[in-house]
Amino acid sequence: MRKLLFNILLFCAIGIILFATNLVSGKLIAWILVPIVSIFIFLTFMQVKKEYNKLRRQQDEKSPY
Repeated sequence: MRKLLFNILLFCAIGIILFATNLVSGKLIAWILVPIVSIFIFLTFMQVKKEYNKLRRQQDEKSPY
């Protein structure tokens, strides 16, 4: 999960640097960077949800009720 978060921050930083130095237009960043970051956010959410469900199942198995 840390790797995904690092990748999201890295892509955001690259996009900001490219936009600030006028190497690429804002439209190009919107069409390329935004979908990539959205995919990473979605994958992170799915991984967190999977971990949460796994921990919850383990806790339910330990519970005496």
